[in-house]
Amino acid sequence: MKVFECDHDDVEMVIDIAELSSLVMGVVTVQALFMLSKVKISDGQYLHALHQFFFVLDKPTCITAF
Repeated sequence: MKVFECDHDDVEMVIDIAELSSLVMGVVTVQALFMLSKVKISDGQYLHALHQFFFVLDKPTCITAF
């Protein structure tokens, strides 16, 4: 990841830390959070791009015996 200094942002996403944690772990998708109004996106045309950016192929699994 690289940080670039620029005068404008293409898209801004507002999300709570709890939802961000679930998003990064792959438990939930950006699209699902958007539909539940748990994430705000400044430009809706970036919804698919954000979905691809945060997509997790392998979701977490529990291997603890209960």
